Order: sequence, then structure tokens, then C-alpha cells
Amino acid sequence: MLTLFAGLDSTGQLRFIGDVPRGLACGCRCPVCGSALVAKQGAEKDWHFAHEAGQERPECQAGAANLLRRLAVAYLQGKADLTLPVFRRELRARSLLANHSEVVSRAPKLISALQPAPSPVRSGPVLHGVLDGNVPLCVAVEISPEPPAATTEADSALLSLVCRLPDPGQVRTLDQAMAFLADTSVLVWRWFPDADGQVQAAEQRLQALVLADEETLARNRRAPLPAPEGWRPAGGAAPDAVAQGAAALRSVGTPIPDSFDWAPERKPNTSFVFYRLKDGPAWILYTLQDGSMAAVAPDRQPGWETALRHLGAELDPALGVLRVPDRIALQVWLGQRAGVVRTGGDPREFDAL
Repeated sequence: MLTLFAGLDSTGQLRFIGDVPRGLACGCRCPVCGSALVAKQGAEKDWHFAHEAGQERPECQAGAANLLRRLAVAYLQGKADLTLPVFRRELRARSLLANHSEVVSRAPKLISALQPAPSPVRSGPVLHGVLDGNVPLCVAVEISPEPPAATTEADSALLSLVCRLPDPGQVRTLDQAMAFLADTSVLVWRWFPDADGQVQAAEQRLQALVLADEETLARNRRAPLPAPEGWRPAGGAAPDAVAQGAAALRSVGTPIPDSFDWAPERKPNTSFVFYRLKDGPAWILYTLQDGSMAAVAPDRQPGWETALRHLGAELDPALGVLRVPDRIALQVWLGQRAGVVRTGGDPREFDAL
């Protein structure tokens, strides 16, 4: 059961458990049902108010939350230099090639004093004000674990002061109650209107990125495999020394090696993906130890180092492989042009392909 840390005196003023005499001499009444309260100020239990002769009603259990809400309003109105949190909203858009995101942020300032709402309700705004840019501001008070104040897409910003109920004895005086709110409450934006068009502009930029990705995919579907100067189809030239070393491993029945000279820094226990394109060239993709993807041409024809440059793949001179920045784009591109695709842990299975 919630315990009352304050009551109302005969004039309707809020009185705290540490400011009144003990027992019925406190002269306070329950702010919900109006029954007389007893100030419990014993040495063993935390100080609190209780109804005389145990007259608590179910609705009186919400009395502490109502009192804290009332204090929270006074706390906010007393903050002449109230610092508002930065508003942040992350927008996201996804294409087949990438996940795009952009964060819209604002640092609004209060340019008017907070005034009581005309008809405050428990789950709605209790205060009104104005932000810079003449944006109307509504302020709600949420007593955890109440559900968040309802957001709105109106022209007004919605800010909530999220509070928690104090433990019995934490707020014996008004000063302690205000200090408790200052230490434990948090201001949270529930809604901010797009008055200056920042969100709309960000959404348009993200949509442009998605459209650009779709155009790239469409262009790659139509484009033939680039044929840099010196490129020769598979079988047109003898394999180099690295490819010869790989071929020496392809004897049937031998155990699968832990590593391959032509696939340096391969991440252990990861598979190879083989693509034989319809117009001849072949590619093998594998995962590097840092989690990125590498591509190698098993035939090592002249010009293979630049054949995937239009997809961002660049030669790593130290490893002798192409580093792939966007594995999804590369796999989509290769998959659309491949006549054969195989996956396996032993590249010797690709010999006949």
C-alpha cells in the first residue's frame, strides 16, 4: 500500500509529516477522501500519515501519487532556468543494398514561464509554455510506473517529467521533497512537431538514398561484366604460382587443410562461396578474420584486380585479395550473372566447376 508523506491542513495547504505534531494533533486530512489523518512519527518505522482508525479506502492508495504530482507541478513552475533535454529522433530507411539512418536533433529553449493547464488531467498536460521558434509546449507529469503520457502529432511539443514515488521517510519536509524531485526525476520528450521541416528533409534524403540503391541494382542487372584491358576469359592463360599452389591441394581423398595460400587470413570454420559467371570468369568469396569479405579469382586472369572496382572492391597488396566493402551488393551482382553457385568448406569441390 502507498503511504502518505503529506496531508492537507484546514486551509487546504500541503503539510509534510516532518512539519506537524504527531498523532491527531497534526490537524491534517486525506487529500482524496477528506478523512482525518494521524501523523505516525515513531522510532521504528518511517514517518508517514495514516487514516484514523484504519479508514483507508482503495482510492486513497493513489493519494501519495496525487501529492507527488502536485509537488512536481510546483517544482517545474519554480525552475526559472529550466534546462530542457535535447530532442533526438532517429529516422531509418532500408534498401536491398544498405540500411540508412539519420538523426534529427534540436536543443529547444523555454522562452516563457510555465502556466497551469486550463483543465489538467492525470494522463495529460498540467502546464503550458512556449519554446523558441514560437512552438507551443505542453508538460505532463508521469509517476512511474504509469504508462507514458499520450503523444500527439499536433503543433505542440509534449514534454514529460517522469518521477518515482519516494520511499517512506525520504520526504519529511518540503525542501526534502523538492530535492528528491531534483535528484530522481527526468525530463523526456514524448513528441516534438516538425515545425522547421528538419524531419521531412531528412526523410527525403533517406528516400533519395534508397532510390539511388534501387537504380544501382537496376543498372547492375543490365550492365555486362566489366572487361578491363588485358582481361582474358577462363582458360586463356596459365595459372600463376599462387593458383598452382592451390591446385596442388586438390588431390581427392586428402584431409581438408586448415588454410590455403590463396585465401590468406581466412576466418576459421567459415565457408567459401563459388560463382561461375555465365560469360566465363569465376570468383570465390570468403570471410576474413576481421569479419569482412574477400574475393579472389581462381584463374587469376590479367585485370582481375580491377574487375569489381565498380562495386567498391579494392586490391589489398599485402594479402593479394580484393577487399569487399559491401558484401550484399557484391553477392546480388554476382548472383544475377552466375550460371553456377556453390558453397562449401573445401574449395577442391569447385574444381569441376
